[in-house]
Amino acid sequence: MARIILNCSYNPPLKEFDSELHPCFVARGITWIRSFFAVDGSRSICEFEAPYAEIVRDACRQAGIPYEQVWKAEVWQGQESISFASSPTLIVSEIDCGQPLATEQWTALKDSACLYFQEPGFARLCSLISLDGRQAFCIFVAGNTEIVSQAHRQANIPFTRIWRSQLILP
Repeated sequence: MARIILNCSYNPPLKEFDSELHPCFVARGITWIRSFFAVDGSRSICEFEAPYAEIVRDACRQAGIPYEQVWKAEVWQGQESISFASSPTLIVSEIDCGQPLATEQWTALKDSACLYFQEPGFARLCSLISLDGRQAFCIFVAGNTEIVSQAHRQANIPFTRIWRSQLILP
């Protein structure tokens, strides 16, 4: 099974995230892992296990779920001692490199950024990196989005958006 990321935005924003998995996802053998839902209701990232990305796209179309992107990802765990559940609010940074980065380049970027991610109360929990190396979502525990923005700027890591989220589990 592959790790698949479903990226959605909502206009108008959703007031609440539907945590029930639509039957057409279940019928296709898609397993929901977790979701990150923006505190303002404007976007979400859902993480699934599925045979391939197209099956998630098909399920979304059948369920009437609009989406921006669906892609295969590799999950890089961060600090194991910190649990997702221990933080009520998580910060998501969206990274779009424009050009593909090899695994070694992502590793070098992550390693160089570690210096800037050392603040108390600030930790990277995981990164969801597209298999084509063009984009990633990084999940942090942090007091606010500005801390994450500042760390990205200092580490010279490009980002398209940084937002507060809540973890939604099946």
